[in-house]
Amino acid sequence: MRALIVDYETQNHEYLGHVASPYHPENYIVEEAGELVDFGNGATVIHPRWFTRYESREDWLSRSPGIRLTPDVGIIVAHNLAYEASWWLQFHRDEFMAFLKRGGRVYCTAYAHYLLSNQQDQYPALDDIAVDYGGTHKVDGVKALWEAGVLTADIDPELLHKYLYGPGGDIANTTKVFLGSWQQLQQRGMLKMALVRMDALLYNIFCMHNGLKVDREKAAELKKENEDRLAALAGELGTLLPADMPQECREQFNWGSDFDLSALIFGGPIVYTGRVNRTDDDGNLIYEKVDAPFFKQGKETWTTPEGRCTFDEESGLWYDTERKCHQARYTAGKNKGQPKFDKFVTDTPQQKNADLLYQSAGLLDPDQRELLGEVMEDQWTGKRKLRDGTPVYSTAGDVLDVLAAHNVEGTKLLQEQAKVDKDLGAFYLKQTFNKDGSVKKTTGMLQYVDEDGFIHHTLNCTSTVTGRLSSNKPNLQQIPRGDTSRVKEMFISRWGDDGVVLQEDYSALETVGLQVMSGDQALKSALLEGLDMHSMRLASMEELPYDYVVARTKDKTHPDHDEWDVKRTNVKPCAFQYQYGATAYGMALSTGKTKEFCEAFIAAEKAAFPEVEEWFENSVFLAVEDSAMRNKPVRLEVAEGVYKMLRWGTYIAPSGTTYQFRQVTKSRWDYATKKHVDVSEFKIPQMRNYPIQGESGFFVQLSCALLIRYLISVDFYDWKALPINTVHDANYLDCHKSVVRQAAMVTECIMESIPEVMNSYWPQYNCTVPFPVAGGAGPSMAVEDCVFSEHSAKTEPELFAADKEKWMGERKEFKRQYLASKNLEVQF
Repeated sequence: MRALIVDYETQNHEYLGHVASPYHPENYIVEEAGELVDFGNGATVIHPRWFTRYESREDWLSRSPGIRLTPDVGIIVAHNLAYEASWWLQFHRDEFMAFLKRGGRVYCTAYAHYLLSNQQDQYPALDDIAVDYGGTHKVDGVKALWEAGVLTADIDPELLHKYLYGPGGDIANTTKVFLGSWQQLQQRGMLKMALVRMDALLYNIFCMHNGLKVDREKAAELKKENEDRLAALAGELGTLLPADMPQECREQFNWGSDFDLSALIFGGPIVYTGRVNRTDDDGNLIYEKVDAPFFKQGKETWTTPEGRCTFDEESGLWYDTERKCHQARYTAGKNKGQPKFDKFVTDTPQQKNADLLYQSAGLLDPDQRELLGEVMEDQWTGKRKLRDGTPVYSTAGDVLDVLAAHNVEGTKLLQEQAKVDKDLGAFYLKQTFNKDGSVKKTTGMLQYVDEDGFIHHTLNCTSTVTGRLSSNKPNLQQIPRGDTSRVKEMFISRWGDDGVVLQEDYSALETVGLQVMSGDQALKSALLEGLDMHSMRLASMEELPYDYVVARTKDKTHPDHDEWDVKRTNVKPCAFQYQYGATAYGMALSTGKTKEFCEAFIAAEKAAFPEVEEWFENSVFLAVEDSAMRNKPVRLEVAEGVYKMLRWGTYIAPSGTTYQFRQVTKSRWDYATKKHVDVSEFKIPQMRNYPIQGESGFFVQLSCALLIRYLISVDFYDWKALPINTVHDANYLDCHKSVVRQAAMVTECIMESIPEVMNSYWPQYNCTVPFPVAGGAGPSMAVEDCVFSEHSAKTEPELFAADKEKWMGERKEFKRQYLASKNLEVQF
């Protein structure tokens, strides 16, 4: 196979938060370099390296040969390839598309190394990892110049050329990382999985390039609503301040201060500025002095305040009526003849500003404090202390969620205030200012909207320990659900009234993923029969037949429905937490349920799905412990100045994805020695969570890989069905109404083809349950006017009600043809 290794050094004008963006009208490729590599079949041939420098944007636009993708190139390689690909789509789309349509692949060396590191080396820089593959570190003077704000075109050409093209430059190092990582992926049985992820990266590249269209007017309306609500909440929050709090403290209380909030919620001193009496070094009070008339009678002198005197108009002097004496005059000097004044010491103590403390009792009652005490001390504290030495406890959103779940007084109001403030700072626009009125900091996704109303977000593939995606500038992986926020209303179709936003979601993805990984037969039966999982869990907890429970949870006319609906609702958060590896204690903290309730839930879950627990115990936990005994321990700092030798272990999924775990040290009471001892162990919640969350995320990436290849083959339906985002268990497309029906059918069928494709690629998965998809589309991301999937719980829309049977028939036939093209048969 022939690979093209490329790297670009581009002009680096910042654009909407992105450095050296191809969307900036003044940016261009200053220097490009690359080399061809023939590899495979035991032989590697590296062809002569090439480079080109351009002196201006006009020079580049007129002379650029494109991507240099000759017909014999089968794979194009770059480090952090998504960046280079953004230039290809912006300026060389036809050439790139022709390459992809004939089966060309992309390969990101950063992504490959990240996978080989078991997701431990996140955002790996080329210079940091090159030596692992036989490359070299380089003296990074170019990077220093960039950090100093120097434009790429102004860097000494010889220095830039050496940085990119030289023997230890980026092209040489990228080639070595490519060849070395490819070989290691083969040796570890990870290559097929990695190449699937590379195609998923391709899907992400198109999403980032296409971007999401923002309705500016709707965004401004929603921003104003949030600002108004935040202002209203500011007044409501005042009711949480204790009645005996001094007025100065109330006025100065800072709702944005971790110190003040920690003291208010958990108890402790709140510092405020107040007036106090001044004293001398001996502790005596210092009194205020005022100018007062000076009197002299014989040898006796004194001062009397004007308020205790009368003014004699005839003499122009103050008269002390008690001592029967007029104010003295100066007898000499420049003030001769003028009334004389001197300082009078009042009985009013002098005052100054000082830090005062108000001792807050906290909002937690004794029972809540006892329940939350362990997590408060272990997880919610850092090095910061209040004035009395007590810890500053976290008041982050997840902590407020726990407190609100336990009905701690006032925390639901604080929770709403934090949410609204977060929405403004994350999804709209929020600015803080310096004293001179200049902008100090700007946050919020609206700062990234370009002139045409699009956001070109970033999807990161190398940023999590599980292999799942993250997103930034802005973070479009965390758009809140429509029932908790109106954020989705601002995202609309680029075709206006002629377009829709299509969303296709996997149903119960991580439950399906758990069954695939564990092979639990009871869970398989439940999924195949379409049972309501929460009613099934409730039946197990209540030790009642499933039919008895579901008749009460699902039938709203049943006389006991209200009671059982509440019971089912109580089970849902526990199921979610348990799936993410929570213990009974952790589950109780997060959900607000009693520890006994959570223990009963876990016992019922284990009884209902025994093979799940057997798989965790005998496959995951055992694999981690066994591998830890073979791996060399690492020396890590577990506390300031305290180092421990800790073991690390791995679990390898059928795809080859490797999940890595490290021991943590905990202090426990040893009853034998009657003292605390340090114990190093692996965290069970992590071992339960990473493989399921990670593999479920991989299944979505597999669907993205399959989907992007199909959409490329049909030219995205004349570029009228464009991928714009992927979020954990969902894919989003912006579609013209003329092609939305086709796009929905294709997307659903391909996403549902995961079992057949997985069993072909990795038979050891032995997937025997379907991956149902529920989809819909509407004028914005928040509205689904029409629903396409038979699995959707939404009401069948008028648009498709008339031809539902035709729709389902076409859908079934397309899936059959699609799988047949891959020599597969429909399994579900």
